[in-house]
Amino acid sequence: MPTYRITGTGIETGRKRTRTYEGRNEDEAKIKALEDGTKPSSIELVPPPPPTERQLQYARGVGIDVPADATMREVSDLLSIHEDRDKPATKRHRGFAEYFGVESTRYVGKKRLFELVFGELAKPGREADLALWFTFRVYRELTGASDTAPAQHPSDPKLVSIANRLSDDEKVIQSIRRYRGEDLIWFGQWTSPEGFTYTGGSNRTAAYKAASSEIKTEFGLAKPSPKSSISSKAPSKASGCLGVLALASLMPTGVGFSIWLLIETLA
Repeated sequence: MPTYRITGTGIETGRKRTRTYEGRNEDEAKIKALEDGTKPSSIELVPPPPPTERQLQYARGVGIDVPADATMREVSDLLSIHEDRDKPATKRHRGFAEYFGVESTRYVGKKRLFELVFGELAKPGREADLALWFTFRVYRELTGASDTAPAQHPSDPKLVSIANRLSDDEKVIQSIRRYRGEDLIWFGQWTSPEGFTYTGGSNRTAAYKAASSEIKTEFGLAKPSPKSSISSKAPSKASGCLGVLALASLMPTGVGFSIWLLIETLA
């Protein structure tokens, strides 16, 4: 999140003071300054810190090409992608995070992004948003992550309506909180043509059952997505994605990571 340096006077003391505040924009930083007892007179954006030499050395050592304008946090995300055998989040997924007010960098990994979103929405007071994100992810699984599905964004009115109902159910909210962020990338268990079995987020929880039931009724879905089946003969986008991840874990780091970055974007 951007950092702003605000110069002003103490509301109670009348003395000049300069302090820094984080905010998505100048207005948010000014509000934080006022809450802190500072009446702003001037504000300036503090440039994000550049990467450390240690970060750059490590990146060079593992073959990561660091852009000249990359910040410390962006390089940290690049390194995390390598270490976690993740893949870069798409602009679309970063847009989902922005919709929920969750900041991310242009180089954030997909698993890392899902963890950031879940971690923020799991905070007290954001139950409706947590239910909405969960509902959207279940919807994507039920519709096979289809680009032609009626709802393509969490802001879809039907999804919002479902989430509002679910957020009033404490049992459902508690059930959602038991997931991890990356569990919401995909749900269920399936077997690849090679015989490997993979498991995503549980589709047997109270939260999943409640969300899927509401979604099927609201959108008129007759049956679950074929991608959830463990007997599918052809590899789905989901099984292919996690399948390659599992295989990559058995290979040398460099080879596995290269394969992982070639995976087609999912969900």
